Amino acid sequence: MLHILMSALLLSGVLLQSMLLSVCQAQVATAIRPDGTMRSTVTQNGNVYNVTGGTRPGNERNLFHSFDRFSVGTNDIARFSPPGGIENILSRVTGGQRSDIYGTLQSPANLFLLNPSGVMFGPYASLSESQQRGNDGGRNGRRGQHHDYGGLAGASH
Repeated sequence: MLHILMSALLLSGVLLQSMLLSVCQAQVATAIRPDGTMRSTVTQNGNVYNVTGGTRPGNERNLFHSFDRFSVGTNDIARFSPPGGIENILSRVTGGQRSDIYGTLQSPANLFLLNPSGVMFGPYASLSESQQRGNDGGRNGRRGQHHDYGGLAGASH
């Protein structure tokens, strides 16, 4: 009896591990769709999705985007291209689905992605900050940095 119970537990553990690995290695389709509230536009050129437009209240240093869906698949790039003088890009996702980031986010400014349904970083997710210099002449240590967030990848709950 104990042998049967141990075999059942082992089989359950193997099945659970297989399911978790398949979730972590799932293929994610890129879906970047503005929700129409902040004048954001997305154009695709191959595997690069260029995000432009947005709303800049009072010509300040912040740019706002709003998306219905925002997920980036493996080998795809979401490239934010703000006008000059932008220091922060604040992007919200309103469509009720989690954002899966398996590809690359590129931005010359600080990038904030806010999604009440969650954001999951896949094993090859990365953030690339461009070579654009800020008002400090590039002395702030952010010039051309690349961050690999693969260590944050995990199973979805």
